[in-house]
Amino acid sequence: MKCIQLDLFRDWERVRTEETFLEASNSSKKAFYHIWIEKLDEGFIVRKESGVSGKILDRKNWWFENYQEAKEYHQKLIREKTNPSRKSPRKYTIKHT
Repeated sequence: MKCIQLDLFRDWERVRTEETFLEASNSSKKAFYHIWIEKLDEGFIVRKESGVSGKILDRKNWWFENYQEAKEYHQKLIREKTNPSRKSPRKYTIKHT
């Protein structure tokens, strides 16, 4: 797994899959996570945007050579954020996929 710089001029919308929106219902600032997988010519990227009140405060990208690895990492991120026993006071739920 490695972070990479994305090409700003590529049309990313048409290659998104596994798109998931999470929201922390107990957050007064309406914290959210938006996680998805993108298909590229040379592999797959799991992308994450997070923030509060609809404002993106953080973006991260993880590159994978195959779809199965990307999907497993995507699901791992969702499991971690939606785990009711997590140590963080923010408890996320899936709003929609």
